[in-house]
Amino acid sequence: MNIVRGVRKSRKRNCAQCNKQFRYGIEHKKYCSDDCYKIAHRVIVTRCMIDRRNKLRGEIIDRLGGGCCKCGVTDFRVLQIDHINGNGNIHRRKFNSSEKYYQSIINNDCLGFQLL
Repeated sequence: MNIVRGVRKSRKRNCAQCNKQFRYGIEHKKYCSDDCYKIAHRVIVTRCMIDRRNKLRGEIIDRLGGGCCKCGVTDFRVLQIDHINGNGNIHRRKFNSSEKYYQSIINNDCLGFQLL
């Protein structure tokens, strides 16, 4: 005697990204398609990357004194990390991301850098 267990009927839900109604079965999906999933998570990942980069940059700025060495401006948005002896472009090209570049500056105790 074959016993057939009850099969869950598909239910309806609204997509968390586009709010379009879609059906889902046993797996509890939050998004109606892979595209909506990628769009939703791209925003989250980008926001996290920006926050992490700003945190590292802020740490470097604090270690370098928090202000411009020439005029004393302390606005985070306008300060730039500068190589004292030049050749900063050559040093930056060694790294494929700003996060790795900032980590190298922090690990080298900010020697040879200034804020402008």
